[in-house]
Amino acid sequence: MKTLHPDYTAIREQTLKKLKVGSQSTAGKAVDAFIREVERVFPPPTSTDAQNPPSTDISTATAPKSRRSRKQV
Repeated sequence: MKTLHPDYTAIREQTLKKLKVGSQSTAGKAVDAFIREVERVFPPPTSTDAQNPPSTDISTATAPKSRRSRKQV
């Protein structure tokens, strides 16, 4: 399964154009800072990520443990 990474440069330009502000304005700098933070939290996939996608095999999945513990009598 291939994951697409958005073109942040195009998104940035479209957003600044809609806001009718330049890239050196306060709003433009805020958009740049937001994009940098998004890229930090969700980095673009590397070539090894594309070759080794995460496993979706449910046979190895474990069920979450219940927070409540049953009292044994």
